[in-house]
Amino acid sequence: MSMAQMLITTLVNAKERSFCSERTLRAISRVGQSVNIAVERFVTVGEAIADDSDEIRPQMYAACQEARASGAMIEKLCDYGGKCIEGGVPRAVSDRAAMVRAARSLLAAVTRVLLLADSVVVKQLLLAKAKVSSTLTRLESVTNFTEFVKAFSQFGSEMVELAQLTGDRQADLKDERRRAQMGAARHVLERSTLMLLTSAKTVLKHPDCPNSRENRDTVFCQMRRAMDLIHYVVKDGVLDSAAALVSHPSSSSAQPSRIPKQDDWEGNHSLSYSLQRFLDQVEVSRMTMLGPQSQSRTQLPATIEHIMERIQECSSKYEEITSLFRQ
Repeated sequence: MSMAQMLITTLVNAKERSFCSERTLRAISRVGQSVNIAVERFVTVGEAIADDSDEIRPQMYAACQEARASGAMIEKLCDYGGKCIEGGVPRAVSDRAAMVRAARSLLAAVTRVLLLADSVVVKQLLLAKAKVSSTLTRLESVTNFTEFVKAFSQFGSEMVELAQLTGDRQADLKDERRRAQMGAARHVLERSTLMLLTSAKTVLKHPDCPNSRENRDTVFCQMRRAMDLIHYVVKDGVLDSAAALVSHPSSSSAQPSRIPKQDDWEGNHSLSYSLQRFLDQVEVSRMTMLGPQSQSRTQLPATIEHIMERIQECSSKYEEITSLFRQ
């Protein structure tokens, strides 16, 4: 689809002309055909994904049909042998507004297909993560070697699936911070798997030893935190604790969650994060044209004050470091 995007951009940015050479007309026609072929291949994959998922099948089929129709429209606009204005100039050159409308329609349909396909991938990854979490709970409660061997064998196969899904997701992530977080979580899980095997076997051999049990519990805690981080990256900043707080505010306050706060993952006290948050709030206020009493605009002064505090701290540290070098 990246090639199709380049071709559509070329067509949209093309200057309106009253006359084109035969060579240019053939090139424009080939571009329209290439776009339609690329769209057809894209929607074929989307429909294959829809066949395997009942939840998104109607929406995916509708989005694919819309994308296919838009691709056919672009090819028709580029066909100088079809409906053209006087002089044999294709509408892709003469009627730029029609090409822009077709391109926007194609972009909207392709975006819907990508979002639906991504939701399937996210669901698969979260399901694999839930299986691993369930098996971890089972491993934590085993009392003999036979149960441990069975549970750990199941845990190993589920970890392989989770590692594959998280690896693919890490490669697809565009945000470097999210990619680094996913890589760190995967590294912790890989390293902790061997530690879990050793620590759990030690507990089974020495059930009355508090140090061995503490070591095993620490490994469990590390693995759960790593899976929480995976969930956080996959949901782009949404944790299970946040959803529970919205649905059951009273019960969430009565039972404190072991899931870390957002500050643990993001480092909200850094200057770069504060600046990025301020820019995001300004962009939301500008794009949505919110009123002066909206939540985004009321948060802007607090964000600016936070930025000023961080700048002052950075300036103080810089002066301290400079004075040390001067000495």
